Amino acid sequence: MSIALRKLLKDFQDIHMVWEAERKAWEGENEKMYASGVSDGFKHAAVALHSILRKDTGQKKKNHHQGLR
Repeated sequence: MSIALRKLLKDFQDIHMVWEAERKAWEGENEKMYASGVSDGFKHAAVALHSILRKDTGQKKKNHHQGLR
């Protein structure tokens, strides 16, 4: 499952970058605000998923080290 989640994280980061570029390219204030909101949404999703992956990785390391004792 970790591999699929890491791919999803990469996808969120890529989509965030696409919408950031759209925000810069669009001229209208409403379009810029819309693109900024979408971009921020994917950025926040990526941050949340990254923290879940870090916690999961940390838990696996902790369990592995406890098993070695």
